[in-house]
Amino acid sequence: MFGQLRWLKKMEKSKAEFVRYIAAGVMTTLVNIGLYTVLLLAGVKYYTANLAAIVLAKIFAYFINKTYVYHSRCENFKELTNEVLKFVAARGGTGVLDYVLVVLLVEMLGVAPLLAKYFVMLAVILLNYALGKWFVFKKKGTAK
Repeated sequence: MFGQLRWLKKMEKSKAEFVRYIAAGVMTTLVNIGLYTVLLLAGVKYYTANLAAIVLAKIFAYFINKTYVYHSRCENFKELTNEVLKFVAARGGTGVLDYVLVVLLVEMLGVAPLLAKYFVMLAVILLNYALGKWFVFKKKGTAK
């Protein structure tokens, strides 16, 4: 019985974390899409606008995920450095995926730049959650 109660408590925590991630993801997506759209409207080429939007959204995402979603605390500079490097690797990878897929959709399939960005963002959001939860902000003492 107590095992079931612990399991239910853990599920509630996971649901709350996922809801926070969705909220943070919406904010990060708004930063990404908002900046991308503004830069497109300002006449910036889509590939340059996309790169700028990705980089600034990734910086915003680190801080909001660390503090709001995963409540990550680093005990020392080494832990912080490790966390930042993992985040850069994970989000750098999804940033490259974001960039390349938008270019491929626009250049090879003729998809409108803004529509291409929307499609790609869906996959990137899901991948970022998985990487954040199980790689970057993994709680100490959890199974690998």
